[in-house]
Amino acid sequence: MKKVFVAVGLFIFISSLIYGQADDNNTQDSKKRTIIINSAYNTDYKKLKRNIKEKNTENKDEEKDEIIIFTGNVSISVKDDSSTSIITADKILYNKTRNTMQAIGNVHYERIVSNKTAESFSGESMLFDVKKMSGVFLDGIIKSDTQKKDQAPYVIHAPIAARDESGTVAFKKGKLTTNTDEDPLWSIQASRIWLLPGNEMGFANGFFSIGVVPIFYIPFFYYPSDEMIFHPVFGYRAREGYFVQTTSYIFGRKPLAKQNNKTTFSNFLQADTLKKQERHGLFFKNLDEDAANQNPNYLKLIADAYSGLGYLIGVDSKFFPNSQYIETIEFNTYFGFSKTLYPMKNLFKNKYSTIGTTGIAKHEKSNLFGKTVPFRYSSNFEMAMQKNPFRLTIAFPFISDPFFANDFLQRSEDMNWFKFMLNSEESSQTSSNTEQSSYIWSINGSITPSTEILSPWLKTFSISNISTIINFHSKNNQTLSMPDRSYSAERKFYYPHTVNPKINITAAGTIFSTEMINSKETENTSEQNIEKDILKKIENPFKVKGKIQNKKKEKTKKNQNNNFYDELIPKYTEKFPDLDIQPVNYSLDYNISTVFLHEGLYDNSQWQEPKNINWKKFLSHFTKTQYDISLKSNLSVYKGFLQINNSIKFNHNYQRHPFVKDKTKKASLQLNNFKLSLYRLTNTNSVKLSPFLNNPIFNATYIQWTLSQTVLKNKFNGTYNNPTWEILKTKWDKEFITTHSLLTNIGFNLNTYKQNISFNSSLPPLLEAYSIQGNFTHPYGNITAKTRIFEREKANKKWFWEPFSVSLNWNLPYEIKMSQQYSYNIEEKESELLHLNISWKYISAFYKMKREQTFILNAISGWQKKSNDKSFIPMSVGINFSNQSDPWQIYSWKNRIKFSFALSSKLYFNLQKITESYFTFKPTLTLKIHEFLDLKISTVSRNDVIARYFQDTLNLPVKIPGEKNMLKDLAESFFFFDPATRKKSGFKIKSIDISLVHYLKDWTMNLTYSFKPEKKYNSVTRRTKYQFVPTISFTVFWKPIEDIKVKTKKTGEKFTVERSTLK
Repeated sequence: MKKVFVAVGLFIFISSLIYGQADDNNTQDSKKRTIIINSAYNTDYKKLKRNIKEKNTENKDEEKDEIIIFTGNVSISVKDDSSTSIITADKILYNKTRNTMQAIGNVHYERIVSNKTAESFSGESMLFDVKKMSGVFLDGIIKSDTQKKDQAPYVIHAPIAARDESGTVAFKKGKLTTNTDEDPLWSIQASRIWLLPGNEMGFANGFFSIGVVPIFYIPFFYYPSDEMIFHPVFGYRAREGYFVQTTSYIFGRKPLAKQNNKTTFSNFLQADTLKKQERHGLFFKNLDEDAANQNPNYLKLIADAYSGLGYLIGVDSKFFPNSQYIETIEFNTYFGFSKTLYPMKNLFKNKYSTIGTTGIAKHEKSNLFGKTVPFRYSSNFEMAMQKNPFRLTIAFPFISDPFFANDFLQRSEDMNWFKFMLNSEESSQTSSNTEQSSYIWSINGSITPSTEILSPWLKTFSISNISTIINFHSKNNQTLSMPDRSYSAERKFYYPHTVNPKINITAAGTIFSTEMINSKETENTSEQNIEKDILKKIENPFKVKGKIQNKKKEKTKKNQNNNFYDELIPKYTEKFPDLDIQPVNYSLDYNISTVFLHEGLYDNSQWQEPKNINWKKFLSHFTKTQYDISLKSNLSVYKGFLQINNSIKFNHNYQRHPFVKDKTKKASLQLNNFKLSLYRLTNTNSVKLSPFLNNPIFNATYIQWTLSQTVLKNKFNGTYNNPTWEILKTKWDKEFITTHSLLTNIGFNLNTYKQNISFNSSLPPLLEAYSIQGNFTHPYGNITAKTRIFEREKANKKWFWEPFSVSLNWNLPYEIKMSQQYSYNIEEKESELLHLNISWKYISAFYKMKREQTFILNAISGWQKKSNDKSFIPMSVGINFSNQSDPWQIYSWKNRIKFSFALSSKLYFNLQKITESYFTFKPTLTLKIHEFLDLKISTVSRNDVIARYFQDTLNLPVKIPGEKNMLKDLAESFFFFDPATRKKSGFKIKSIDISLVHYLKDWTMNLTYSFKPEKKYNSVTRRTKYQFVPTISFTVFWKPIEDIKVKTKKTGEKFTVERSTLK
């Protein structure tokens, strides 16, 4: 079967060549040519006799060729309707009679299409036909654009090349690569190479070489960029079998193939820009011009065939009508004719058969509107409509079974021959058997009329979310028997699960505000303000500007000199309040929101197959109505000197089950509805007084009181047979009072000096709590302090204190930073925490004290608790050094070589358990040679026994064995010739990493070597010891095609080789 598909593919390739040549030979060049002489030092005109003798010549002048000779930096342009050809050379002979040009010496030819260079030639000579825009190129290099961004052009070295009228360029004994060097790093040498229009390429009898070493032989290669009308795609899957997928566009065209950022073998020759197309027989031929203003509308027919699964036919469309009402319409319908596929076991792994236990193939069926049909289907209709103030969206998918998309819709319109031919093992793997468990029908609309006429009384009004949603779920078909119950597409079917109509209505506006009155007054005074503005713009003609400007310059100099003193001791300038303000601002706003919801739950318990579905059979109906009404009043005196805000909100929820099929559950459902059908009236008040609002220094000072309470609510206290609700009125207790607080803030702001002290209290009937917090900011840091006293419910005592905490930060000159955190437990009158930190550039040091239990070192059992009592004791001290973010760098050879050194180290002393102190050391050396080499060496060392260097001073009860001289111990860690001494050293290497990246023009080599100590068990000695386990990884990949990559890796005694997969 695979041979048949390959044969069909070769037939398509050959057909494309035949059709392309036939159509190109029949085309007549009717384009006009324009020749422009850009530059030339000398020009000469001659008539030369022709070499070919012609009979019956009446005029002797016709036997001569008119030749114009241009010499010296010659540049000539030839333009037609679609391209421009520019020829530069030392000498150009233009034969006016034959309409040809011959360029000699330092020849450079460039063809420009759509403002981009499509082809260029550099060589010794060329012959160019102006009429046919063709030519012959000798001893040179031709560059051809790949039609892809950020990719080097194709470069072909050839002794002779020719371009014909159709745009095809042929090379004899050529070398294809992507760089202009005579000895490129990679190349394809072939006896014949063709560059065809539309970014097509072909070659015969070729060798792919790296440098001068041939890698593999390619007898023939052809990459077609032209598209067949039905866009065939061939492939193979283990379950579905060999397949062909076709897509025929009746309207519109196929978009560009989706590409990721990675360059794969299949998209190396693939363009990333759509080109204009012309139909030649069964093919669409790409032109050189870019396709502009591509129409997004399309209509396509789909026909697929699978050797194992079956067939698929369908239609897919999407339109963006130029209509005042309809925005988009999307519609697709597919019909699948499939057979049940049964997995074959034992020796035939990942193989499937259409023959089941009955011995015959079973054609799968589905249910359509209650009728059994001999096909499966999937359809979808989506539409979006808008015409102010209305908007409507519709989505109606209709699917026969949950497995349709997995079986038929994993399709493509772009043929990947490389993956099909080379990766047969990967293609034969079993495809994922996923299913679509549900889908939704939805109609969603909204009405948002303009309320400008009624503003501000009605600012917004909308009827949103006018929707009806039907949810479809899937369930098992109970009528099937084995093995169809496990493998047939009929084993599951869709059924309606719930229907949910919903509507939401909202309205908001202002009942009264002082702005309504002020707006009328401003209209009357607008003309007077215009006259005042005009008078202000009139300048005094007798005013001297020069002196004023000089005075301004002198003031700026003084200001610059006094910047430091102004920052240290800021000046205060009095600002008088604006007297032209509205003394009182008041507004009364409302907001109404209503939601109506209904949910119908279908009774699917008896639906064992699709025929049992009954759209009128419900399990229950549920209705819910919820509305919120709120009134908000805001009073502001003198721009916020006094603010009084009040909010009254009423919300109500009503829900019922008008129908429940199961009478035994009706009582519990309705009882739950009764408990949730409640209403509540809440009131929130706040008063804020800002006495120094107009003072720029103390304007952050204010006092605010807030009270939130439930004024009225009801509570269900009845039964199902006798539902009653109790009305509860407000009381001065925690059940009704939700917020009762008083906040006082004292603020002081003067340039960079900002101080705030806030007192926050929670008042009765809530549990009382009083907190104080201070924030003090100055040019070089800030201080924050806070504490809190509060009540606890059902506690032994009434008041409790939170720890008093203080944090201090300093940002001093010369990049010196300091921070301190301190916490004091007021309840126990003990210090809890002290943490000090100081840093300068790469160095930082810390010291930590904490209230903890003390430990003592025991020679046998190690560190033990000295007592259960806690005390405020030193915990740790240390110093860090790290310049990883800004390593030291040295540049050389015009900044092409960079040497950098980074170091990260930490010395940590555990002041309670001194033997748990440690020292880490991580140096990193990096050498970079621009676009040539990256070498990085890093090591990680750690010393966990630094306490033994100070044990005599610390008077430890236990003697720690080993060298006590730290410098000597460090030197012994490098005794590679004496393993016994080296192993006794406290400085242990945790890892060594070496990374080498070598950059070539088209290749990248990556070598990594690392080894780490690991515990290994010796079965002979029955002891474990540390051994260094090396890991070596070597990777080489080709930049133009990242699929060509080989990676070798060795970890310990395990050696692996990984080859990338061509895609």
